[in-house]
Amino acid sequence: MRPTLLALLCLPLFVIAQPAPSLLVAPSPASGVLRAGERASAALELTPAGSPAPASLTASLRQGGRTEIAKLDLPLSGGNTTLEATLPEPGSILALINGPTPDGKKVSARAGWIFSPELIRPAAPRPDDFDAFWDTELAKLALVPLDPVLSLGKTPASAIPAGIEYTQFSLAVSATDRVRGQLAYPKQDGKKFPALVIFQWAGVYPLSAGTVTGNAAQGWLAVNISAHDLPIDEPKAFYDALAAGPLKNYGCIGNDDRAKSYCLRMFLGVRRALDFVRAQPSWDGRILVAHGTSQGGTQALIAAALDPAITAVVANVPAYCDQNGPAAGRALPHPYWLANIEGRSSTEAVASTARYFDVVHFAPRIRVPVLVSAGLIDETCPPAGIAAMANQLAGPREVIFMPQANHKGDNNTHAPYLARSKVWLDLLRTGKAAPITTAEK
Repeated sequence: MRPTLLALLCLPLFVIAQPAPSLLVAPSPASGVLRAGERASAALELTPAGSPAPASLTASLRQGGRTEIAKLDLPLSGGNTTLEATLPEPGSILALINGPTPDGKKVSARAGWIFSPELIRPAAPRPDDFDAFWDTELAKLALVPLDPVLSLGKTPASAIPAGIEYTQFSLAVSATDRVRGQLAYPKQDGKKFPALVIFQWAGVYPLSAGTVTGNAAQGWLAVNISAHDLPIDEPKAFYDALAAGPLKNYGCIGNDDRAKSYCLRMFLGVRRALDFVRAQPSWDGRILVAHGTSQGGTQALIAAALDPAITAVVANVPAYCDQNGPAAGRALPHPYWLANIEGRSSTEAVASTARYFDVVHFAPRIRVPVLVSAGLIDETCPPAGIAAMANQLAGPREVIFMPQANHKGDNNTHAPYLARSKVWLDLLRTGKAAPITTAEK
């Protein structure tokens, strides 16, 4: 029986939802890098074509990602407009672009540029006793026996590729604290391998065995550590409970007292892990590369500052760079110490303590080649702070500025760093020199 017209009329109607409009941003110059005083621009295009368009967009231009220096109204014509900006001094500009569409939706985008990055200076001076403080802490650490404890943990044998040796370890940092991680290298009797130490981005979570086994398959003796004194292979719920409880915002714990900072154990744990690597019979005794992203990039740089055995650093969008940024009108980097002052002894104490855990002040201790990147629309680890850090490095460096990259590298915007870091790591693994280029990318 055919359905009646009435029955057809009663069938539910399905409407295909239109995609939300978005803004395409094309910065000029494409690199996002200019000299102070030069004029930058960005072409803005509403997509998909024909989307309901705002009459205009607003753009807040923020020097250093923090201090608003202009607020612009940008009329749209056919869904297109152009934003212009300049800065008469070394620094960065972050443009926050927004506009409501006639159908009640919102469009937003970011654009960023950096001006004379090689001239950007740290926001706060290096403490006079910076080196004395850290050398004293390293001397204390040297008195603590390494006390390695090795196990397979909960990692199933099926997760370890054939031909790869794998173990988990914990090492003493003090009488009460340990650093935990994992190690892997090829099973080749009597052969020694270059070492790659991989540090983790921020958070409280387990480690993946693939991080070390994948690199071991390429010929590395690979080590990967957690930032926390925790088992590395518990269920997700274990870490979630800690992240919501005692380890919530852990990077700011004790941030008004250098002796009580959570980062003190974390940074000393970096050095302890390197002590462990240097004690491995399978290490070749020559190549020791530190590698990481975000907080892991921080730790990779700290590794080179605290251990002269490090031979190169490969760091993506490192955190903790220029923690006193607001003193120069610049945005705070993760973990935002100066935004976490409630219950602390004073704002001044936090600002003072931050200088002992700021990568810009570790940088003068780093004399080995460094590859480092910064995203020009990164609001987590702002580019001006990373540039300030890079300018303090005592050794050769290559800085990659990624013009449309936020911190997570959405839409493959970290691709320039990923491609360049592969070149670096492939060469370093085979004992070749770091392929430093003099021009900033």
